Amino acid sequence: MKYSQFNIITNLDDGTNAVYNSLSRKYILQAENSYEDINIDKHSSSHDCGILVNDNCDEISQLISLIQKEVNDGEQSLTILPTTNCNARCWYCYEKGIEHFDMSQDIIDNTIQFINGQFQAERELSINWFGGEPLMHFDAIKQITLAAKVAGFTLNTCITTNGSLITPELISLLKDNYKDIAMSITIDAIGKNYGAVKRFVDYPSEQVYDRLINNIKSVLSAGIRVLLRINFKVFEEAKKIYSHLETLFSDFPRTLYYIYYAPIWNKNRGHSLEETLQYIDYMRNGYDINILANPYIDNVFLNHVTNERKFSYCTAMNKHHYVVNADGLLYRCHCLVSDNKYACGNVKDGINLSALGYQMFEPNIKEKQCKVCSNLSICLVKCRARDIIYGDDVICHNTKTIIDSVIKLKIEQKEKRRCRKP
Repeated sequence: MKYSQFNIITNLDDGTNAVYNSLSRKYILQAENSYEDINIDKHSSSHDCGILVNDNCDEISQLISLIQKEVNDGEQSLTILPTTNCNARCWYCYEKGIEHFDMSQDIIDNTIQFINGQFQAERELSINWFGGEPLMHFDAIKQITLAAKVAGFTLNTCITTNGSLITPELISLLKDNYKDIAMSITIDAIGKNYGAVKRFVDYPSEQVYDRLINNIKSVLSAGIRVLLRINFKVFEEAKKIYSHLETLFSDFPRTLYYIYYAPIWNKNRGHSLEETLQYIDYMRNGYDINILANPYIDNVFLNHVTNERKFSYCTAMNKHHYVVNADGLLYRCHCLVSDNKYACGNVKDGINLSALGYQMFEPNIKEKQCKVCSNLSICLVKCRARDIIYGDDVICHNTKTIIDSVIKLKIEQKEKRRCRKP
């Protein structure tokens, strides 16, 4: 037997040492301070946790095979931007400066043909609507939805929207044609301050917050799940928004809505590691780790570290997932649709497997030193868009810096839950 290269030793605050395996996402607690002191018989569970492996085990090949299997067996999903237009003018929007246009009728028709030719009707298909503000081109959403339903697909959906254009007609369309439905809505501030941040061009800023809250309540009343994302610069303000939203929607079942924090990030502003550590410290005081979205520890990273049951990976790696821009170009990541060099085909001609925008999401070990890094199983499945925006070296450094705190948080929360069980 030998020790896995994916082991990370973490010292917990109570003096206990933990050996965490970044591939299995499991751990053991021990009093010993080093591998040499571990009693293998005492820690027989080490093998089950992946901390001890057979001498002839090729962990790199095992990791690549596992990732390939996961991405090859991924769910069928399509993210569609029916428009790049938006009725808000958020100062932090990473799409600022892109060309604004709607899907033409030809692109709508070609998208329908692409869906019918690319995906299997006997499997469920998730169509996620993005933008721009997708509800500004409701007709495209309606046409594509009804065509996919007629073709025999069982549909699921999540709409990323600012929530201002939600109508009874939209709610009926979703309820009549989708099996699983969710909306992701961003709330950046409360009351009049919300209007000042969003700067809507089609509605008075002092009235738009009340309109949003009423729309959300209509969605919840229809039994549709809502993900409430708090975009913020100042964490203390975000905590106030969180408490406010809990009060506003307290009459609805908590299973219908989920509130989480999302520090604002774009090409011009990231968050320091000091800020990131502050967020993690806050999570240690009673909040679920998955409440946090952060530019330096993206959701894939968090999910991978914390979820032992499901192998998490960037959605863009899924071989059955594509993004359709309003101009008909195909991508694997919605964060890159404003740059044509990352396209991997179009809805009329199909997918170009040799395109940069396709190949860059294949699991690839870039540097020799990566092959011996304990974080490799995390880096191969994490967000590629952040690598492009911030640079590989920055993301690598930050991952290594933050991993210890995230592992501590995961273990502490799991041990607390275990202690609460009768």
